[in-house]
Amino acid sequence: MAPVQPTSRYGPPSPPKSNSQLYDESVAIESENSQWPQQSYPEEPPPPITMKKPTNWQNSAPPQPQPNLSNPPRFLHQKHGQIPFPPFSQFTQQDKEAFFAMLDEFFGRKFPDRRPLQSSGQRDNAGTNNSSLPPQVSLQTRPSMAHLTPKQGQELCRAEEIARYFKSYRQWTSGSEQWYRTEDPVPKPMQGLQDVKRVSCWTQTGNERRQTNYVLFPDLSQLWSEVVFDVSRADPPRQASARFRPPPGQLDGHSLAQAADSYGPEIVRFAFDAEHSRQHVARGECWDLANEALKAFPAPHLQLSPPLTSISRTHGILLYHGRATGPGLGHGSWKQINDFGVIRPGDIIEWRLVACHTVNPSLSFTLGDPDHTAIIVEANGSTISSSRSAEDCPPTRLGLITVIEQSLKQIPIRRTYDLATISRGEVWIYRPMAEDRLLGPGCNQCSFPPPSPSFLPS
Repeated sequence: MAPVQPTSRYGPPSPPKSNSQLYDESVAIESENSQWPQQSYPEEPPPPITMKKPTNWQNSAPPQPQPNLSNPPRFLHQKHGQIPFPPFSQFTQQDKEAFFAMLDEFFGRKFPDRRPLQSSGQRDNAGTNNSSLPPQVSLQTRPSMAHLTPKQGQELCRAEEIARYFKSYRQWTSGSEQWYRTEDPVPKPMQGLQDVKRVSCWTQTGNERRQTNYVLFPDLSQLWSEVVFDVSRADPPRQASARFRPPPGQLDGHSLAQAADSYGPEIVRFAFDAEHSRQHVARGECWDLANEALKAFPAPHLQLSPPLTSISRTHGILLYHGRATGPGLGHGSWKQINDFGVIRPGDIIEWRLVACHTVNPSLSFTLGDPDHTAIIVEANGSTISSSRSAEDCPPTRLGLITVIEQSLKQIPIRRTYDLATISRGEVWIYRPMAEDRLLGPGCNQCSFPPPSPSFLPS
């Protein structure tokens, strides 16, 4: 059967061709192809195989062209079959923690202004308009680390200041800069400091030593560092790096109230026992009373994480700081706005050159030479909560504060101070809290890299 011809758009299709016509056309095409000139090759046998070397075998290879370094390639092309890094399943735990820490740091810097979660009151009001939306998933199974994230525009904490020093490790050539070779490896900017807590350790393989340090500063910022160097050579380190964690930020009101309920009663009981014993606690310094009260945890009958012990003049999370500049004058700010204006028994107060009066009897006192520490056992009359803002809280609004205190010349005693009479000096109030809640994972450990969250210095 002859093939069907396509239909022409200008008329009916042509009649089908017969077999003889198709045969004649194919013969004509073959004869036309045979007229093209064909290239011929001489039929010569291949050259015989010999054992002789070529005449130019001693000539050196032509020089390779030099790469143009003025315009290097922008991207490095991966070779066929090459794997750029091992699969994630082969990462060590430290590699995984470092990887996720870099991700946290990247997204924390790229999206600094994420919207906070709505308060319960806002959610209730929004529920009337979005009743069809599903409830939010609870994230309380893991403690929030948001209070350990650095804020944009925030002043440098002490840990970040020291972390920046490690970026210049290639310049550590002099003997004073090679502090990591000493028996007590203290970084040069920290030498002479007495208000920090440190942990150091090292490991060595052959001549290569890894010196790792952990430092906790009074502002509760933390520093982890590692220096890798050759013990047989006086060269700068092969590698040095540091990561930091900023001080705790805003905590939720539930955590603050729970800390007061958990630790406050035991701290007050310790102060009462010291008062009734009519004997000095430890060395008799005012600071010892607060520090020993915190060190008394965990109590045998309580299942509590140990609180942060005193470091310099820090005894927990900072609630308040204020300064009096004259009778009835001054300024101050409440640091934890989620528990605004609330002073609870068991909080610890720090005074610096404070002049004020007591009640029953009314006496004039100067507290601090220059610093003084006491345990609050009762607080009444505070008007901080009625302040216009957290930044408008002069110390005259603190009301009546009853404390138990001691000094080298005074056994533990109870006094009530009327802060409305304060005329000069500075006041700090701290809330004792669990150390792991305040400092996060990896505290008091000199492993490197530290657990997340931790950050490279800017």
